[in-house]
Amino acid sequence: MRLLRFGLAGSAAVGSGAGYTGSHAKRLGSGPKEEAMSILIRAAAAYLVLLASAVAVNFIITPLYHPGGDEPFTVWEILNWFMAVGMVIALAASYVDKRRVDRDGSADIRRYIEANLAFYAAVLVFLLFFWNWFSLLSPNNEPDGQFWAVIDSLMPVVLGVTGCRVFRGTRA
Repeated sequence: MRLLRFGLAGSAAVGSGAGYTGSHAKRLGSGPKEEAMSILIRAAAAYLVLLASAVAVNFIITPLYHPGGDEPFTVWEILNWFMAVGMVIALAASYVDKRRVDRDGSADIRRYIEANLAFYAAVLVFLLFFWNWFSLLSPNNEPDGQFWAVIDSLMPVVLGVTGCRVFRGTRA
């Protein structure tokens, strides 16, 4: 049985089976711990992709259901908690990928650019999101609506790409 692990748990790893020639492949047993970790990582990747879809759809349809003015953005207030978890997962996964590429001296330039771009995009959205969200949660601060437009349009891209890359790396 081939088992491929990527992202949050460390380096990519392949269990027994021929055909994988990736530069960061490593043999693993197919024990219950490895199988459980693979399932957990796939669940985290699916969470990122679903969250990216939810944020994108809600960003597009908010003007259709929100009356405007000083009315609260109830859906966004709930979604922000899920977005916070998703950003932490995306930042961790992109950091692990970046470290893996940095350690691999034979990595090609395309792979290096992909890993670094994904990591620094995650850092940018992470910082913008938490800065604006903490302003929203603080009683004396008013968050900047223009930042929310930037955050809510970049976050689906970062979460979706990271989720797809992690999920693609876990397929057997």
